[in-house]
Amino acid sequence: MNAYRTQKYPDGLWVDIKGSEEYRQGQKERYRIEQKNAEAKRWHGLGRCRYLGWAKYAVQALMTALVLNVKRMVLLLCGVRFRGVAVSVAKA
Repeated sequence: MNAYRTQKYPDGLWVDIKGSEEYRQGQKERYRIEQKNAEAKRWHGLGRCRYLGWAKYAVQALMTALVLNVKRMVLLLCGVRFRGVAVSVAKA
């Protein structure tokens, strides 16, 4: 939450929300969600609409979310990541 809301309305709802325990807990978990959003944007094309129209963009967003969830399922079930890990091979 930016400082503008709490400075403009010092006795308002935003100050109460920012001071709550739920807000602080949410801030601790926020980075995990932001990482997934960044992955969707950087690696799966969610930063740009491929098709015009809300319905077509919704399909693109749903397909991107599906891919992210399938990748997570594979990681949890098999322990395999899709992005390759650099492995150094020592020559004998």
